[in-house]
Amino acid sequence: MSWVYALHDRGLGYPWDCPLHERRGLRCFIGEVRFARVFHLVRFPLHAIASLDTYKPSSWAFVDCLTDGSGLAPEVLHDPNQRILRCARHWVLWNKFVGLYAEKRFRTENLDPVDVCRKAGFGTRCGAANPAGTAKLQVNNRAHQKIEWADLERLDPSLATTIKAMAAEYGYPLDFGDN
Repeated sequence: MSWVYALHDRGLGYPWDCPLHERRGLRCFIGEVRFARVFHLVRFPLHAIASLDTYKPSSWAFVDCLTDGSGLAPEVLHDPNQRILRCARHWVLWNKFVGLYAEKRFRTENLDPVDVCRKAGFGTRCGAANPAGTAKLQVNNRAHQKIEWADLERLDPSLATTIKAMAAEYGYPLDFGDN
């Protein structure tokens, strides 16, 4: 499930709206809805953070509400370093947020749709397991810059340490992106 289906919108053009008097806090974002299964799909942090820079302005407007105003002034957004920091902060906050609710985490790089189906409780309706390497995943090919651990360490050593710790928690070796 995508965040589009899990969060309240607050009038920014996504499926749900949040009343004016509730425009702050996570309750507005998650509301009273609790889905039967919440799965956390993760991707290698350096790849995910780099691709976040391709978000459209409407997506960043929504993100900035969740991340409590981590947005940047338009003139600062021309600085690639500031954009990387914005994307990295969002990656950390979003993954911590989803981690609060998720009951299972999957890495997109080795995702088996049949396994996800079974974990969701659909049992025999899921079909047979896919032989290794046969799952066809949709790839987002939007052009974006490549970032390295050294880039994050140079820009914000503390943030880089946090992201590395989360990568390890998610089962990624730090040199994963070099493969």
